[in-house]
Amino acid sequence: MFIDFRTYRLKPGTTDDYVRIVREEAIPLLRKAGLDVVAFSVSKSEIDGHTDLYLVRAFPSLEVMREQEGRSTPATRGSRARLRGLSAGSRAITRWPSN
Repeated sequence: MFIDFRTYRLKPGTTDDYVRIVREEAIPLLRKAGLDVVAFSVSKSEIDGHTDLYLVRAFPSLEVMREQEGRSTPATRGSRARLRGLSAGSRAITRWPSN
């Protein structure tokens, strides 16, 4: 099993919209595409007006993760574009094999 942790730093004032899009659009699309979304949460604190969020996904292997990340549909591209407009940045924190 491969675990993927991602963090997202949001622009000030965009948290509610970002969370709504992720919960109502992005996570259902990810699950429909066969991705295992393990967790999604909002940080309890802000830094300089920015809120941090995290998304945790699980994959059977690194190869499967790379294959699934390469897939894209008009619906997922639309959600990604809206989320990018609200985000001040994102990154994968760490990936490691899990037993």
